[in-house]
Parts: sequence; structure tokens; C-alpha cells
Amino acid sequence: MIFKRLSASAARFNLRQSMQKLREITNNDEILINDTYLNSDKEKFMRQIIIDFRSLMDNWEIDENNYPSKKIIRDFNEYLLSGNYGSNFSYFIAYIVSKLPDKDLINFNMLLNFYSSNLKFNDYAKEWTTLSNFVKDIIHNIKKVKEDEFISKKYRNTFININSDTWLKEKSRNDKSPKEENSYASTEIFELTPELNTKIENIWDKVRDIPIDYLENQNMEGLMGFYNWYLMDFLTYHYPSKELQLILVKSLQLYKIEPSQYFKYNNTEKIFKLIKEHSEENEKKLISFEIFNKVCDILISLSNMYFKLSENKKDDWMLYKDAEINYKKLKELNKMRQEQLMNDR
Repeated sequence: MIFKRLSASAARFNLRQSMQKLREITNNDEILINDTYLNSDKEKFMRQIIIDFRSLMDNWEIDENNYPSKKIIRDFNEYLLSGNYGSNFSYFIAYIVSKLPDKDLINFNMLLNFYSSNLKFNDYAKEWTTLSNFVKDIIHNIKKVKEDEFISKKYRNTFININSDTWLKEKSRNDKSPKEENSYASTEIFELTPELNTKIENIWDKVRDIPIDYLENQNMEGLMGFYNWYLMDFLTYHYPSKELQLILVKSLQLYKIEPSQYFKYNNTEKIFKLIKEHSEENEKKLISFEIFNKVCDILISLSNMYFKLSENKKDDWMLYKDAEINYKKLKELNKMRQEQLMNDR
């Protein structure tokens, strides 16, 4: 953890230094790069910025709201909004962003999400216009990037559609901020985008931290209780399917689990709270379904582990194998329910 923080700090520092060096030798109206021209006098400095920028992406830090860290936001405020760097630098950064692999473009888009959610047009019209031009430059360059194993056309198109809708629509002083508009969004989302996948993974990382003591103390009963209680509460309150509830009850019986005995491991409300705090209203249902699938995967792995440990105990061996099959069935039926909801929209 300490090494990771040091690496992130070094990446931010190196990029700031490289940007300052190039700024010191560049005139305000001097072109750095465009569709057909690369400033050969500045090329070595520009290449260093590209290297440092990619290092920053490798050490991209995210806060609890799925936004970049405050230090990353501070640096890009300087590069894009302070007025200390001209539009030639903004265009150069847009060019670098357009060349990022999908996984890094997803992370960089968190910065754009932060700005769109926190800068009201009515209060920050100048900054909004600057960022709108920046996004326009990214999209201009991104359309010329060729696909490879790290760069997909599908995500490029998703990025363009989302950010065009956010940044390139004509705005007026009476427009609501995107954050205010989103609060009224009523259309349920049932399509997984790379961005939403990243959000789900971040929530899942936080979910797995909750029972960390059980894992460190090798308390398998605690782990089984924690994850099974989530399935039970989800199926009871969010997805009243008798068929799935029956499968879960059978799984618990295979482990000789009595709900009253395992109630001490019920931390389900913490999971529901994490989903609520880190998702938009119209994303919650899909995210809940995906967390359900991941919990099933964990329980499948635990059942498989019990299965391997009980090779010499034939009765237990069969019980754990049956439990593994049940959790796979739960996941399968849950996915079918997701697809049904998508088709019913």
C-alpha cells in the first residue's frame, strides 16, 4: 500500500515537471500537434509527457465516490482550467487521452464524470466551455484511432456517445447541472458498459473487505454465513422468487446451517448501503444483480474448496458437490431474470 502511494505520487510529480518544462519553452500560440503536424522542436519533451501520462494512468487513484483522487483533480485543474496552460496544451492532452487503452480511458472518464457532476453550468460557464472544447478535441482524435487488442471500437463509441450527450449539447443559463438532471432519471439501466463494470468492481472490492476478519482468521463459518445472508436478504426483499429461495434453503441445509445460528454473521445492510452510496438510482437494480452473481461465485469457490478437503469423507463430499451445483443454479437463474428484465423494458 505504501509503495503504491509512493508510485502514484512520483507519477503525478513527474508529469507536472514535464508539463512545466514544455510550457517554459513554448509560446502561447505555438502549435504542438494537429492532424498532420508534430512540432519537431518540442518532440522529445512531448514524448516524455506521453510516458509520464501513461505512468499516471498506471497509478490512477480513485476515491470512495469513484472519482479520481483530489491530487489528480488538483493537477488537471492546473492543466485545463487555471489559464496557465494554453489551448495548445489542452489539445495535446486530448490527443494523449484518445490513444489510451480501454482500461485507462475508463479511468480517465472518471475525471470527466467528476467535472460534469460538480461544475454547474450556471456557476461555471467559463470552465464548462473549456472542458467542452477539451472533450470535443478528445472525440476528434479518438475517431482516428485504430482498434487493437487493447483498444475497442465498442468502448470508443460508448465514450463518444456518453460524453457528447453530456458536454456537446447546447446549454443555457437555465439548464440544470448534469447531477441535477441525473437525479430525475427514471429509466432503469440493464446494460453493462465498461464504466459500469468498473463501478461494480469497486463496489465489490468494498463488499469483500467487510468479512476480511473471517478470512484472516480462517473462519469459514463466518464467510459462509456472511455471503449466504446476502443471498437470503436479496431474494426476500429485492427479488421475491420462491424458486430461488427454495434452492438457497436446500443449499443451507446441505451445510447443516440453521439461520438463527448464523444471524450473527448478517451484514447485509452494509452491502445494500454500499450499493446505494456508490450508484445512481437507475443503476441500483443492475448492480445488485451483479453483486448477487459475484456472491454466488464466492460460494461456488468455497463449496469447491470444502469438496476437495472432504475427499476421504464420501457423505460430506456429496453434500458439498450438491451445494456447489445449487449455487451455480442460483447464478444461472439470476442471470435469466436479468435478461428477462432487459427484454421487458
